[in-house]
Amino acid sequence: MAEQSKSNRRKGKVKWSKLYTFSCLKPNVDDQQLLGQPGFSRVVFCNKPELHKTKPYKYPNNYISTTKYNVVSFLPKALFEQFRRVANLYFLLAAILSATSLAPFTPTSMIAPLVFFVGLSMIKEAVEDWSRFLQYTYDEIPHHYVWNDSDNIWNMRKRGKQIGRLFYTHHSTRELWYLRLLLTKVCGPTSFQCLRTVNGKVYPNFQEACKAYGLLDDDNEWHQVLQQCSVSGFALQIRQLFVHIMVNCRVSDLRKLWDDHCKDMIDDILMNRCKQLKKPHLLLNEKQLEYYALADGKIMKANDREFEDDICIPAEFCIVDNANSVDDMIESTFPDFTKNYQNPKYLSERAILTPTNNTVAHVNALIVEKIHGETVSYFSNDIAEDFPELSPEYLQSINVAGMPPHELKLKNSRIHAYIAAQLAPKYQQHLKEGQIYILQNFSVKYYNGDQTSHAIRSEKHIYFTQDTNLTKDTDSGLEIEAQSFDLFLLSDVEKLKKDNRFLIDVVGVLEDGPQKISYKKDEVEKHNVKFTITDGRTSVNVTFFNEFGDSFMTAMNQKLEPPIIIIIACAKINEWNDEVCLTNYQRQDFI
Repeated sequence: MAEQSKSNRRKGKVKWSKLYTFSCLKPNVDDQQLLGQPGFSRVVFCNKPELHKTKPYKYPNNYISTTKYNVVSFLPKALFEQFRRVANLYFLLAAILSATSLAPFTPTSMIAPLVFFVGLSMIKEAVEDWSRFLQYTYDEIPHHYVWNDSDNIWNMRKRGKQIGRLFYTHHSTRELWYLRLLLTKVCGPTSFQCLRTVNGKVYPNFQEACKAYGLLDDDNEWHQVLQQCSVSGFALQIRQLFVHIMVNCRVSDLRKLWDDHCKDMIDDILMNRCKQLKKPHLLLNEKQLEYYALADGKIMKANDREFEDDICIPAEFCIVDNANSVDDMIESTFPDFTKNYQNPKYLSERAILTPTNNTVAHVNALIVEKIHGETVSYFSNDIAEDFPELSPEYLQSINVAGMPPHELKLKNSRIHAYIAAQLAPKYQQHLKEGQIYILQNFSVKYYNGDQTSHAIRSEKHIYFTQDTNLTKDTDSGLEIEAQSFDLFLLSDVEKLKKDNRFLIDVVGVLEDGPQKISYKKDEVEKHNVKFTITDGRTSVNVTFFNEFGDSFMTAMNQKLEPPIIIIIACAKINEWNDEVCLTNYQRQDFI
């Protein structure tokens, strides 16, 4: 009894598929060896690099088949599958024996059942194979099939699991995004046209197909609401409902909604106009009826009030016909802007109000263009943390209220710094020309016109205090030009002297050659160099003293071909013999 119980347990472990089907002789491959190969990871190659080495070039096609059989392989594969079963093999052997002298029955009695059952099973296999193909979406195929790279087909998966994945596409790609949406919803597509076919109708693009499937939030519900209202409602009620939908609901295609239900909304217009005008034979075309339906000349919320009653903007403030209305608005709001744009009081008393931030950006750009000087653009660095699918171009197009845009355009970004005499020893040892520093805890002072010096074009400068921190920047990698100039016109030098400006940058052509003049002052031998520069309209005298004059003469003794263009940086404005002239300052330089 114990021996018989063990035998029963062994028989119970035998699978019925192993008992009645011959196993295919295939090597036992570990699933770990197939990781990374087609079918186990969704890897897409545009082509194979090794194929470029052979001629003629052969590239893999894009044909994908998820069925188990095709026209050529169906008969041999289906026969093989049928005769793997023990019962069918028995009928086959009996049919073969019927053709010999050993046959106990006639050949017809043995072959006919075999052909019937085998044919029926093959038809069943074909139907099941086609049904399997139609029940899976594009991303579900790797879960049930394995890619055969040699034959370029998908074979039925016999073991293991794999999750299919479609590459991410942003909704801004439009048709690609709609195509990806259809691939996750449509089962058994055979072509792009098949994806665009819904209930036998081929749509022109993937977006329309998604709408037909109901995959998008479209306007069908608003069409149905207006259609239901037109069955029992009056035209006035339909118009009121249309206005409510237009104002309070999100309608993607408002024009189509109007065109589809326009006839229901203008049904009473002609009758009402005939009564109001007392013309029973009045005729109105379709466009006129639409205009009456869109606006009847009355404001619904107010009784017996016209549109003009709510317009309270004086006519002299409305600029309609002028093509340059924005420029005129800026000119009227900010008169003499180029002379006063750095005056805080002038700016605080004026403002231009606009309804949207886009209009604000447009007006600001026009105002910045009116400022003299070279425009400097500063670009932001857009990075999506842990989400690299957002492209930099998309991030740069986002303009958030309260934050600067991606490209910030500034003009006259130069500003001077002032260190008082008592603080100079503290910072002098840390400052070095050409280096970049980070300043903290400083103040900004404005020039009020009372000081005896006004060294810069800007109305403000940085003022070092006892708490100012000066740190050398070594990590940012910024590169700032060693030489940059804020050039003034020579014709403005006399005016700048009256404004107490005394350090300026100028450029001109050497007009009168340099002359070295020696003299005594307080029993000390001194000398200077005098010459004249011009810009073609205005000439200004220049005087360089002592060592700086010697350096200039040394440079001029070189063989220089005329015209000689001279740029003087940090020139000091003085007055000598009732004439304005430029002299050298401690930090003056020439090029």
